[in-house]
Amino acid sequence: MNASTPVSRPAGSADIDRIALLLDSIEPERLLRRTRLQIQSDIDQYQVCEVDGRVVSCTALSPYRRCTSPSGEIACVATHPDFRGRGLAADLIRRQIERARGRGWAVLYVLTRSAADWFAAFGFESIELSALPAERRRRLQSDSLRCSQALQLRLNLAVSERQAVSEVQPGFPGRPASA
Repeated sequence: MNASTPVSRPAGSADIDRIALLLDSIEPERLLRRTRLQIQSDIDQYQVCEVDGRVVSCTALSPYRRCTSPSGEIACVATHPDFRGRGLAADLIRRQIERARGRGWAVLYVLTRSAADWFAAFGFESIELSALPAERRRRLQSDSLRCSQALQLRLNLAVSERQAVSEVQPGFPGRPASA
């Protein structure tokens, strides 16, 4: 394997500072800020992509614990500016979708300010913020996150629909700057 080959994997405790460093490289208006302590407490939710031992992309899969049906959210999608446009975040998103399916989740949500078209390429559909589970709507107010759009992905797709989602091209033209 080439030393510059991207490696995607679950995050571990050794990645906490590296994830924090990555998130610091993202423009503040693009991403809800997370403290090192928040990253540490949720480290099992993260997937990372590293190149030459450096975490260059990450995403988290956060469960909604008080919903009537099992569901959660893909959050903290970030790619270092020097590594954008290579499909690294797309690979992590596909991994998180499969993790959610493996957990038996019915619905997966994402909140975004600028990447709705990009997430739509994975099968996410736009919904009103008021359609989010009550648990998330309450947190949305306390997060002071000014997201402009909520999207959902129903995870009980037919096999043919799943295959179409898995064939999303890394160079999708709607790629957001942070992915």
